[in-house]
Amino acid sequence: MQGKRWAGAVIGFLILALLYFPTGCAVNPVTGEHQLMLLSEEDEIRLGLESDSQVTSEYGVYEDFPLTAYLNGMGKKLAKLSHRPGLPYEFKVLDTPVVNAFAVPGGYVYFTRGILANLNSEAELAGVMGHELGHIVNRDAYLKKINGMVYGEDPREGFVENDVFYHPLLRFQFPVPPDWALQNTRAMVQMTSGKKDAAIMFMLSSAKSLEQAARDFVQKNRGRLMASDRKRINGLSAVRTVSKIVTNQGTLEIMSGYVQKGGKVYEFHGLAPENAFRSYQPVFQKTMGGFKQLTNKRMLNRKPYRIQIASVPRTGTVKQALKALGASDRKLQSWAVMN
Repeated sequence: MQGKRWAGAVIGFLILALLYFPTGCAVNPVTGEHQLMLLSEEDEIRLGLESDSQVTSEYGVYEDFPLTAYLNGMGKKLAKLSHRPGLPYEFKVLDTPVVNAFAVPGGYVYFTRGILANLNSEAELAGVMGHELGHIVNRDAYLKKINGMVYGEDPREGFVENDVFYHPLLRFQFPVPPDWALQNTRAMVQMTSGKKDAAIMFMLSSAKSLEQAARDFVQKNRGRLMASDRKRINGLSAVRTVSKIVTNQGTLEIMSGYVQKGGKVYEFHGLAPENAFRSYQPVFQKTMGGFKQLTNKRMLNRKPYRIQIASVPRTGTVKQALKALGASDRKLQSWAVMN
């Protein structure tokens, strides 16, 4: 019970990270839970605009104009058949491999790269949009739209290899604690311990200086600063602090590292229950102290996988068709799901 109690405290603390981003979402895109709100249509549209800003900041928009135009064209046709055809509907593709589709108030509808890669026809797409369109089945036209789309994780936005996180676009790297779970989004990299009683968050700061970033974090989270010192990490200017934050479940102790690189300020926050902080302190120090410039050309030039549409040379079973296209035994299952 103690472990679950503190795991809840850690998860609760992660919500504090939302202080860095605008809030006001009526449908949670992660849990899918709905919140009942009695709003005028004008208020709903305004809330949708705020929610859209948060969603696109968190996941990023996949920049493919023909695909987006296609989705908007089809989506708006369907919207005319809905019970609210007057809303200013917008359909967007989110740059994430997670298989998901969701909507927020005001007419904003989102499809992830991950779900589009697993659909095989316009009829399936229409089904995801929530409408029965059996009379519009155009498999070839739809598949041509996703030909060349990034599939899976986009390494240019960050990837892990041999317990090191690399970010080619921003040209940095840092070590990841072995056996810790890592979740990477546009807004934040979150690492969680195997026991789920400690976490490390990494993000780009909105502050202009190291001192401002450290001060803002403590003030926004109503923390108590315990220690602070300036240092250099692999040739980069840095500030390290230790603070405490009181929650309903107890006190969390946080080691924060602020590093300046290329005119940007990056933040690490390693957190754990007060009575477990000392045991995780070396882990926090190693991850933060390993932040440095990425210079390895192999890592900098890592390319994403892309969908390639190919015709099956002859009829047969799915396995025979995939084998004919060069699928290895290891890839058979994932290729089958896509097809």
